[in-house]
Amino acid sequence: MRIAMFGATGRVGRLVLAEALARGHSVTALVRAPSALGAHVGLQVVIGDVTDPEAVASAIGGADVVVDTLGPRRNSADQVALFETAIGNIVAGMERQGVRRLIALSGAGIDAPGDRKPLFDRIATRMVRLFSPHVRGAKQREFDVFSSADIDWTAVRPPLVHDGPRTGRVHADPTTLKAGARIGRSDLAAFIIDQVGDPTYIKMAPFIWS
Repeated sequence: MRIAMFGATGRVGRLVLAEALARGHSVTALVRAPSALGAHVGLQVVIGDVTDPEAVASAIGGADVVVDTLGPRRNSADQVALFETAIGNIVAGMERQGVRRLIALSGAGIDAPGDRKPLFDRIATRMVRLFSPHVRGAKQREFDVFSSADIDWTAVRPPLVHDGPRTGRVHADPTTLKAGARIGRSDLAAFIIDQVGDPTYIKMAPFIWS
């Protein structure tokens, strides 16, 4: 598969990129600084920013699927506007280039229709809204934009993410989050790339944990 990737230099994004390349996918990543990734077989780098619609469309050209692992850099109101612009450019670029499939890294604190979260996690979501309103707001706005678009999207919603070793045991549910769930970054990255060729969760936002 040919993957267009946004957010490849982030903590999860780097693992997702490595997983994609290890499985033989070719990846075109939009980055501001090519040195942040280095050279890898199967990787093409496009220099640019997600606020530039032409750079975004260029990175998407020729792709079979788009993977978005962008994450807010800080808890400030400008991040909400930034993420709305970024996902708007990504969706527009997909439509322009004729690419329908989007896999986006979201989070358990993001709300989607039909959610059934246990009490502890509902409280945790409220705490995130209270103490990091713009971080959550940015990702919620991102979800609202791409889930309303005429594309085949999947929003991957991990709960607490940690640096533990890969277990290879990942559970997913489109509406219900297990109480106290958590997942390692390596398992998360593997699940994201699993979705590249799997239509199971199209137009769904599965919670995942290991």
